[in-house]
Amino acid sequence: MNGYLKLIKPPGMTSHDLVSAVRHITGERRVGHAGTLDPAAAGLMILALGQGTRLMEYAAAEKKSYRVEMILGMETDTQDTTGSILSRHDAADIELADLMKAIQRFKGDYDQIPPMMSAIKIGGRRLYELARQGEVVERAPRQVHIYDLEVVDFISGKAPIVMMDVICSGGTYIRTLCYDIGASLGCGAAISFLVRRSSGKHRIDEACTLHDLFEKSIEAQKRKSLESPGSALAGEDFMPFMHKIDGLASSLPAVGLDKAQTESFKHGRIVPAAVTAPGDYRVYEEEKVFIGIAEMRSDKGIVSLKPKKVLDDVSF
Repeated sequence: MNGYLKLIKPPGMTSHDLVSAVRHITGERRVGHAGTLDPAAAGLMILALGQGTRLMEYAAAEKKSYRVEMILGMETDTQDTTGSILSRHDAADIELADLMKAIQRFKGDYDQIPPMMSAIKIGGRRLYELARQGEVVERAPRQVHIYDLEVVDFISGKAPIVMMDVICSGGTYIRTLCYDIGASLGCGAAISFLVRRSSGKHRIDEACTLHDLFEKSIEAQKRKSLESPGSALAGEDFMPFMHKIDGLASSLPAVGLDKAQTESFKHGRIVPAAVTAPGDYRVYEEEKVFIGIAEMRSDKGIVSLKPKKVLDDVSF
């Protein structure tokens, strides 16, 4: 079984739990996820199966969209409401106009310090393992990109409740984004609810649940929620907001090779190709069978494709 399975993760389940369950249900041992979700969070997760696991770096890098609820006036050790409260502040004087001004600072590129409760490794150990032992280590900031922030609802009070929609680059920590917004307002903030709505072109309404996999046939779920590796990296991105944002197309362009070129490509050799734009391409055998990913190269006016990922068998 090869491709990308779109699943809805329920709250209370870890991303690793979801991967383990899919291994058990499908019998496919090669399963990985393209972007983790915190145990308390819910929503769309893209799971790579079989040969699809070799392309997870592309799926994980795709833009994500979220619906998030945060509470102003509090800080916790996990940056969400599941953690221990570190401080509380009366945020009754924070108005919607203050929030709107604050979130403008985070649109575009911004340097984000990963939270201690994350799976990033430092010194060979995951940060959440260190955090559970009461250790706090220095983390280097990572540049992320916030394409848009849209306030959906604002309930004022001593602990204002804010509902927002976010479109961001892969690898963005939404709870840290909310923590940083709270810090910029001077009152603190913590996430109380988070759901991922899309990843690249994939939408949550295309996804199935674990119950679907248990109770219904795998073949039926393939038709709804499993995409081949090639098609999963193609197409247009889902626009979760009503307005269009320029520059969100993240799909890889496609190129077809003839039989001789295909044979060379499968053996890892550079092949000439009629492509013009620099970057990575989805490579097909005679425009029908997806066989991998290649990078455009240009040397003295000669354009070619250098294999980056060569897939053995991408059939369902």
